[in-house]
Amino acid sequence: MISYIEGEILKKTDKFAVVVSASGLGFKILLSLQSLQTMPTIGTRVKVWCWPHLKEREGEFELYGFLDPSEQDLFELLLSISGIGPKKALSILSKESPATLKKAFAHGDVSYLTKVLGLSSKIAQKLIAELRDKVKIDKDLRGDTSLMEDRTALDVLVGLGLSRQDAKDSLDKVSSSIQGVEKRVKEVLRQIQKDNK
Repeated sequence: MISYIEGEILKKTDKFAVVVSASGLGFKILLSLQSLQTMPTIGTRVKVWCWPHLKEREGEFELYGFLDPSEQDLFELLLSISGIGPKKALSILSKESPATLKKAFAHGDVSYLTKVLGLSSKIAQKLIAELRDKVKIDKDLRGDTSLMEDRTALDVLVGLGLSRQDAKDSLDKVSSSIQGVEKRVKEVLRQIQKDNK
């Protein structure tokens, strides 16, 4: 069983994968978009936690990789749900950080999972039902309203003409110390106005 691979990044592909050289071998490792975006540059040494998968019908061997062990933990939890395979689990992890996903599951936020992650209502409800009590998050996060506030703020910004992705990227840059939908929206608009000067 391969637990992790440590070596030099040889290549990044356009299909959410990297090739890592270790012990004279080149390992192609599939990653979530979250991990790929934080992956160091080519030529850098990296340690990637791995989950090996043998596709029985095709007889192919795949390696799924994670820079953060908490992402791997959530990946394996997703796999425990009937109908969720490794590619679907990786697709879900590509949309948000593990912490944000855990909050959504803990809050039972079906709307967030369907609108932001693009999951069907049936799949979203199934994920919540089966993972709500399994995800490990701090107890105080269960009462945290930041996720709900940002979802509302996102809808407001889209209503003002921003694309959903631009609105999301802008909200991610707003300090967590700025709380409340109105204040967070105003801060985004202030930053946009400042950038356009």
